[in-house]
Amino acid sequence: MRIMINIKRVTLAAFFFIAVNVYAGGKKVTITGTATETQEVLSGIRPTEEMEKEWKRAKPSANKTFYIRKGNTNKYTKKVYCKFTTDSSGNFKITLPPGTYCIVEKVKRDKLTIPDYSVQNKALPNYSHFQVGDKKCFDEWYGQCDATVEVKDKNITGLIFNIHHGHNAPCVQGGPIPQ
Repeated sequence: MRIMINIKRVTLAAFFFIAVNVYAGGKKVTITGTATETQEVLSGIRPTEEMEKEWKRAKPSANKTFYIRKGNTNKYTKKVYCKFTTDSSGNFKITLPPGTYCIVEKVKRDKLTIPDYSVQNKALPNYSHFQVGDKKCFDEWYGQCDATVEVKDKNITGLIFNIHHGHNAPCVQGGPIPQ
């Protein structure tokens, strides 16, 4: 009697899973890949060629959470569809139904706020103040996806996307000059 009840539960669970997937728009596709990062490094000395190559070399974006929105632009008013976290090597595996998706870092997940550098600038000489670019610059940066993926009806393997981090925050100029 107990075996029969468990079989019914498993059958019901399998039916529910199939029904939910069909209702949600059909087949989902598995996407595997790697997220990497490059860094712009500013130093007070002229870097060697080896140093520049190392700074420009893509490194795994380890243990980092990314957010996915539907479409090919980023807007905080759009609901985050799902999120994923990379492993220690920057690898990830996600499942999505067919469509176009915008992948962004956490900094682009929520409403855009233009930074106020007035506190930092008080401690700096006038020639090295941080200056914020105009709002249009921030809006353009924020609206760009860090990666866009077009999901069709086949699994995607080996997807690689890179996030480049500049020396200053986007749309910010100035700051202390290295000595």
